[in-house]
Parts: sequence; structure tokens; C-alpha cells
Amino acid sequence: MTPRAAALLALLLITTLAACQAAPASSEVPPSAEPEPTPVTAWTSFTSERFAYSIDHPADWRAVEGAGTANVSELRPFTGGSDMIASQETHRFKHRQGLQVASVELEPGQTLEEFTQSVHMPCGGPHAHEATALDGEPAMHRRFRCDGNHPVYLQVTALHEGRGYVLWFMTIEPPLAFERPEYAAMLESFAWTDGA
Repeated sequence: MTPRAAALLALLLITTLAACQAAPASSEVPPSAEPEPTPVTAWTSFTSERFAYSIDHPADWRAVEGAGTANVSELRPFTGGSDMIASQETHRFKHRQGLQVASVELEPGQTLEEFTQSVHMPCGGPHAHEATALDGEPAMHRRFRCDGNHPVYLQVTALHEGRGYVLWFMTIEPPLAFERPEYAAMLESFAWTDGA
């Protein structure tokens, strides 16, 4: 073999070895990791006999029926005569977090818009005011912002069998009330029951 042929053979051998080392040992693609399942929060249901509704809520929350008669025009967290559905911490420290529900008898001929306007506004006018539905019946959906960006309140008003209802979802920290999936699930579960 000539020196030139030997050099070409050596170069070919080096190139082949380098290609073999660069190739992956296996062409199998490792299986992608399975995503971690999202933890499922246990839920329970609360039925208000006095206000004739039921609603689902996280199982570690508690529903408390406030004594007295609700005055919707002065509705504020923890006022008498309303239901408060919230965490133990909220009940203990009186945080404005969770759901408050109140119901009052309507004035003769009172419309949904009139009732909605009569409900106490926590801090000035709403920055959203739109028609929606509550268990298939017409309702109004309003949002309020206080003290800059928070706390934020989501208020739903509706009329049912001669009574006006207000659901007031509250939050004292982000995410905002209308961004919380538990609040959306609670609203979706709301149902009228037999008369109060």
C-alpha cells in the first residue's frame, strides 16, 4: 500500500469512528413525564331554608346564618340577617373573603334594575354592570374595586318569588373575585329550592 493510500484509509477510519461516536446510542425517545394531577378540592353543599337556595362550596368552608333580618341597602360583610360562607379563618378574623348571601322582600312592582341599584355599593360605582343569569333566571352582575385595586367584590343580584337576592363574593388578596375558579363553581352550582 502506498503512503498516500494508507493516509486516505486512516482518514476514512477516523471519520467513520467520529460519526459512530456522535450518533446516539439509542434512537428511542424517552417517554414524556406525565403531568402531576391537579389536586381535587372536596366540596359540600349548603341549603338555606330561610332564603330557599342551595349552593356548593369548598368542604373546608363553613356556612353561618346571621341572626336578624337583612337590610340589603346596608349590606356589608358580617352584617346581621345574611348567610356567610367562608373559611374558618375568615369567620374567626372577620376577613372580607368568601361569599355573603342576603334576601329581602321586594317592594311592589320593583324591577331587577331597581333592586340592584338599591343594594349598598361598597365603594363608589361599579366598574362593570352586565346582565347574566342565576339558576336560569335573569340577574345582574357587578364588580367593585376599592382602595386602588383591592379588595374586589363581585356582586350578583336576582329576583325570585317576590324576593330580592344579593350574592356578594369578596376577596382581600389576589386573585380578584371574578378570577377565582371556586367562586365561578359556586355561582354555577347555585339553585333555587322550595319556597322560603
